[in-house]
Amino acid sequence: MTLIKTFLNTCKKHAKKTAIIDQDGTYTYEEIHREALLYATSLSNTNISSNHIGILLPNGKDFVTSFYGILMAEKTPIPLNYLLSPPQLSFVIQNGEIDTIITNAIFLT
Repeated sequence: MTLIKTFLNTCKKHAKKTAIIDQDGTYTYEEIHREALLYATSLSNTNISSNHIGILLPNGKDFVTSFYGILMAEKTPIPLNYLLSPPQLSFVIQNGEIDTIITNAIFLT
């Protein structure tokens, strides 16, 4: 069974159960699945040339939903460690052939 099939089966089986608790709240598997679908739809409707999508987010709901959304869009998620220096991040981005990064305002300074 693939990672995405396991995720989808878990979301279906435990839809109303808590999946994630982070600094912003508590989220059910149903909510995580719904938001992952939004990411997947958005990525599928966007003309992105690369199959590799970087994720530069803190641990929490947004990281998880973007990760699974990327998989659902049949692309490869590449987590980026925000503790790396800018030259190290640049190296990972270039060598990972990443041309799209999902991030938030925290990292846009």
